[in-house]
Amino acid sequence: MRWQGRRNNLERRLRRGLLIMTIVVIGLLLIRDRSTVAQQADAQDEQCIRCHVEIYNDALRQQVIHPPVFERQCSICHRAGDAEWSAQSESLPQTGLLVDQQPLWRKRQSFAGDISGYDHLVTLAGLQPSALYRFRLQLGEQPGEPFAASSWLGLRLAELTEYPEMLVTDGLSGVVGANIAALKIQLVSADTAVVSWQTAQPYYSWLELELLEEAEVIEASAEDGQQTHPPLRSPEEQAITVCYQCHSEADLGTSHPVRLYSGRDVRIPETLPTVEGMLTCVTCHDPHGGPGEMLVRTQIKTQLCVTCHYKYKNSSPSTMFRD
Repeated sequence: MRWQGRRNNLERRLRRGLLIMTIVVIGLLLIRDRSTVAQQADAQDEQCIRCHVEIYNDALRQQVIHPPVFERQCSICHRAGDAEWSAQSESLPQTGLLVDQQPLWRKRQSFAGDISGYDHLVTLAGLQPSALYRFRLQLGEQPGEPFAASSWLGLRLAELTEYPEMLVTDGLSGVVGANIAALKIQLVSADTAVVSWQTAQPYYSWLELELLEEAEVIEASAEDGQQTHPPLRSPEEQAITVCYQCHSEADLGTSHPVRLYSGRDVRIPETLPTVEGMLTCVTCHDPHGGPGEMLVRTQIKTQLCVTCHYKYKNSSPSTMFRD
């Protein structure tokens, strides 16, 4: 009897141990799955920022930054449901399109323009025809001292064999875009291309070139109608519904109503964003970052109010603003 009791006690301990091990294994699997999903979401968010780097950088310069933007979580507000990036084809063209904008540990070559002034030309020789490179244009008042740069753009000489000349306008914004309307890429030989451009002011300029790995490519176009960008929420969802996910109407208390339109005494100016004329949360609050508290688009809230409620402008000291 004593031996039988010990045996039963041992069996209970074994069953208990197996149960605990099973729970631990299931917990580890759940943690791994959640970690994998989180890593996939992070990778997709990084792709968003690489293509929309100028929007992201502008948000970081604001006085108040929306936490999801600061935490680089674009998909929370923009991506529809569980939509993911579709498989990307290596055959899609890359030349002249936005590619990876992040700093890379790559050997960087610099090619100075042959002419300083308004007309500029750079010869890129000795390139691998099928390799993918990225390049960017830099402007400076002195050689080697840039004050502005374009976004990184793709370059693969093999893509230029059928059409050996291409005009490029992507990635030219800000100071660079104000001075350069377009870049022209010409294929001279299998391993050589010439890039030329004109500047509105007599600046020095040059190109920087880096070799890219295929895994670092951001597809910026589609082939045969295949979509490479994940589906996004509708404009109304992004401008109203998504806001209520974190800022419930109950927590907001008294708040300005949305889904309204311009009327007899109210005029929503074109300078404020709407969804086909409909007022949304984003009309008054910048979803990325703004100068005022609560992401309000103006530091003084009443200045924003009288932008639409124009009849009350200059009706009191708090509503007197210069146009």
